[in-house]
Amino acid sequence: MTTSSKILNKGQIRDAAKLWRAEPGRDGFRESRLYDVIIDGKPYPPKAISAFANEIAGNGKLRPNDFVGAREGKWHRELKRLGFEIRPKTTAVFGQEETIFRYRDDDRFIDCPRAFLVTGTQAQDSQNRSLLKLNQSGYWFLKHGRMKSGDALFVILPSLARGGYPRELFCGVLSEDPRQGLQEGRCLFQVERFHLLDAIGCDVKRFLGDKLPPQGDRVGNVWDDEEDLEDFGAAVGMGGDIDDEDSYPEGAESFRQHKTRERNSKVVKLAKMQRLRTTGKLACDACGFDFLDVYGERGRGFIEAHHTTPLALSEGPSSVRIKDFSMVCSNCHRMLHRLNPLMTASELKVHLAAVLAEH
Repeated sequence: MTTSSKILNKGQIRDAAKLWRAEPGRDGFRESRLYDVIIDGKPYPPKAISAFANEIAGNGKLRPNDFVGAREGKWHRELKRLGFEIRPKTTAVFGQEETIFRYRDDDRFIDCPRAFLVTGTQAQDSQNRSLLKLNQSGYWFLKHGRMKSGDALFVILPSLARGGYPRELFCGVLSEDPRQGLQEGRCLFQVERFHLLDAIGCDVKRFLGDKLPPQGDRVGNVWDDEEDLEDFGAAVGMGGDIDDEDSYPEGAESFRQHKTRERNSKVVKLAKMQRLRTTGKLACDACGFDFLDVYGERGRGFIEAHHTTPLALSEGPSSVRIKDFSMVCSNCHRMLHRLNPLMTASELKVHLAAVLAEH
């Protein structure tokens, strides 16, 4: 790995964009999931652009695995320094109900750290449906070790109706690692149970968040928590804690336990990432305050995560899930911890609306 020693310039960034247009997927880079860098009005994957520009500048090659943690933040800052916008992909018009990411919070798949997608054709429909009845899917090209037991697998099949539309969608959780088929590189997937989900009522590309479905019996990515967390945590700030335990209605010890849940950094980042992906912003659930709107770039990615279940209602230790959090600003977070009886963010929103109406 060679890191940047010569300072990059705008021309090298634009040359990198040309290289990506000519060779998308070069050196193992792929389309970004959370952020694009906007170059002359068009979106590009920041990792690929940074790597190609670094090479053009004479600093050597960077590979996808070189972009982890702080390194990703470094390159985002470098692109911003040159005047290029880093834009969340969630500014697209697709609502949560319209894309595949609605299933990230589904109880059946919420514990899957990764999810993948395959698409069947009319020619192979009979075989695909026969395997589906056995809670299996195959035989797909897959690099060894890419998928594991516990990952989610989405399957898109043409409808039995004439024309194959709307496309049917199934999903299951792998009960074992993929099995190698008779042909080199092809795998069979066994899931606990395939669930028939809502039919895809829009263009498939739109449903996939403006990504093309995998082609040629290949497996595509839907989500990968570890990779997404690296992208998200490096691109935006994760700050936001309160320390007012004396005012917490359930007492100091309960406050400390509550804050332990709220400081579970992985699930909090996932909750913020999911909110940004599905709404395009990180606004307070109670008052609507958006740090980015008010503070500009200094406020990007800043919001606090409030666990929705009071300790008094918990029955001992429990796992913390994305849907257990509300996104709130610092002021509303303090009030949620201070009010007695305790309120949810939704209840505080109603209270605030009533107060404003009186004035």
